[in-house]
Amino acid sequence: MNFKNFLTVTLLVTLISLFVSCSKPKGEDKFGISKNAKAVVYIRKTPCYGKCPAYEATLYGNGQVLYHGKSNVELLGRYLFTLPVQTINNIQNQARRAGYHKLNKEYMVNPDLPSVITTITYDGKTSTIEVQGNAPDRLKDLLVFIDQEVITMTKEQPGKKLPEDETMPDLK
Repeated sequence: MNFKNFLTVTLLVTLISLFVSCSKPKGEDKFGISKNAKAVVYIRKTPCYGKCPAYEATLYGNGQVLYHGKSNVELLGRYLFTLPVQTINNIQNQARRAGYHKLNKEYMVNPDLPSVITTITYDGKTSTIEVQGNAPDRLKDLLVFIDQEVITMTKEQPGKKLPEDETMPDLK
């Protein structure tokens, strides 16, 4: 190989290396979520005519959390956070104790009122429940627990800001 060919090959290898090292890791999606991560908890609090907090969050089994604060929350916009995996497990365990998969799929009072929609996966099964009121206490307690974990997370740790024009994935 002559010197000119050697320089050409070296330049090409260097450029390819730079391109690969600057691109997104192969194991992540466009949000930075590991492609092997499984979404196990989804919560969406819908807006109201007053000051109700409105947000949605998808929690993954590996601890990653996609969050989108919409209105009346301290953190507005889309962010990527990380929770301890044990916190995710605690939510799933509380859902299991509440008999989440055996509960009604909705507890609605008035379609004009805000609601909390959750989708939770555990023991190989996924269920979705929408709540406005008249829910059993064990379900209300679970919803408060999930809400507190998400809101505390947004207040206590810096999240990675995500572009506003991206569509949030969910469990549906």
